[in-house]
Amino acid sequence: MILVADAHISAEPGGDRSFVEFLSALSATEHDVLFLGDIFDLWVGFPRYEGDAHRAFLSWCLSERPRRRIWYVEGNHEYFVSSTHRSVFSGCDPEELSFPGAVLAVHGDAIDRGNRSNLFFRYISKSILGHLVLRFLPFGPAFALGVKGFLNARDSGCGSFFADGPIRAFANDRFAQGTRTIFVGHYHKAFEYGDGAGGRLYVVPAWCDSESVGLYNADTGAVCFGRWQALLE
Repeated sequence: MILVADAHISAEPGGDRSFVEFLSALSATEHDVLFLGDIFDLWVGFPRYEGDAHRAFLSWCLSERPRRRIWYVEGNHEYFVSSTHRSVFSGCDPEELSFPGAVLAVHGDAIDRGNRSNLFFRYISKSILGHLVLRFLPFGPAFALGVKGFLNARDSGCGSFFADGPIRAFANDRFAQGTRTIFVGHYHKAFEYGDGAGGRLYVVPAWCDSESVGLYNADTGAVCFGRWQALLE
């Protein structure tokens, strides 16, 4: 399984060129793929907000579904994708996905419970109110631009919000519940944590920084990270 996190693809014309090359190369393999959120710099899952890059990605997923399993976990840059495009994916969820072998996938933006402003913004923007504003009201596009501006300002220093303590606490809590492997996005840099009893958490590095992805072997449990060109050879 290929793991992809935080590509932050621009919806501007040509902003997805290298990502399209990656998807084309992935098509030539037999790997399943797990998208861990924030694949676009902003993705609101309603037609009036979606551009050519979003539609091309959805088309790729539909064409590849017969040949591989494709999973998607929403990030904090995605809104209502799971409620509008669930049928495109093998599995899609706004919070987390579970897999055989006690494997869990989350985006990770909700892990740091101490960041109250981020949690409040997340709750409001993904709430029923946010859904109504974005889908039906005339000022929805202005609201979306405000969301994008907030996210861009917040993420301007990618490494500044790495939450070491909360990540370890989250991992230990899930390990205690029986989860053995956890994949997390959001924090941009590769990170690995184990509980000493076989539980492992992996933060997948951001595509947007170095076009890195992860490769997970479900049979052996092995995980490695690197540029997609090397891992798809």
